[in-house]
Amino acid sequence: MTASRNTTQRNYLRDVGRFASFLGRPPDTAMPDDLRRFQVGQQDDGVPVPTWNSIVSALRFFFTHTVDRPDL
Repeated sequence: MTASRNTTQRNYLRDVGRFASFLGRPPDTAMPDDLRRFQVGQQDDGVPVPTWNSIVSALRFFFTHTVDRPDL
């Protein structure tokens, strides 16, 4: 495994964990409104655009490939 791949995996775990902490429950139980509230909260907290892009990528991968919920 390359260093870049390790970094991506570590960042994705961090970002999905951030979402889980926001939810207060497992992230695979999220509903569309939970994602919207999370996005607004991150924006209100002033999360920089590059960080937000990383979070979106991590959540997209998680919901599409890990839990097979591409609708989210």
